[in-house]
Amino acid sequence: MNEKPHRTRMDEFRSTLADYKSIGPWALGGTVFVPLADYAIRLGPPWPDGLAIITSIVELLVVLTVFHFWYRSSYKRASRRMLLAIALLVGCFGVYLYLNSLFTFTAGANAAKYVKGYAVRPDVAPLITADFTVDDALASSEYNTEAVWTKGSIAVMRIILLFLWLISFALLSMTISSFVIYHRRKRARSIGNGT
Repeated sequence: MNEKPHRTRMDEFRSTLADYKSIGPWALGGTVFVPLADYAIRLGPPWPDGLAIITSIVELLVVLTVFHFWYRSSYKRASRRMLLAIALLVGCFGVYLYLNSLFTFTAGANAAKYVKGYAVRPDVAPLITADFTVDDALASSEYNTEAVWTKGSIAVMRIILLFLWLISFALLSMTISSFVIYHRRKRARSIGNGT
């Protein structure tokens, strides 16, 4: 009698991860190397330090969650989730890029990236005129953001940029994971049926 060995949930997860890696460099690059490449292209938010590691951990958690909860999803359900994730990804990353262009700047000899606030300090606000802009105030304070904007508004912008960045990569991982899991199951079914 030729019986198939019983596969555990962990065996399935390992196989799914192998498929995830094999779908091409674009998928692996999008979910693993892009956060690491941020060191070179500096597209990510400047706060906190260790952003690539944080992003990779979030992506891994999303892959684990999708596998655990959505492994048995039907084609229709998987397709709906993927389309929703793609739409949210485009929206979140678009908003991230917009806010990143408005609320970050580079300065200093090493061209470090910093986050601006959205509320000017009360003692700086009366100085702002058509001839002396917020950017002028920033330059005259030697690019010390806390000398121009309130600490609270800087902290809020840091959190917003970080959240949009992480949610964008979580949605990317969700989309790719759903695709891999569904097609892996479909392939396994066709092999099991001998087709």
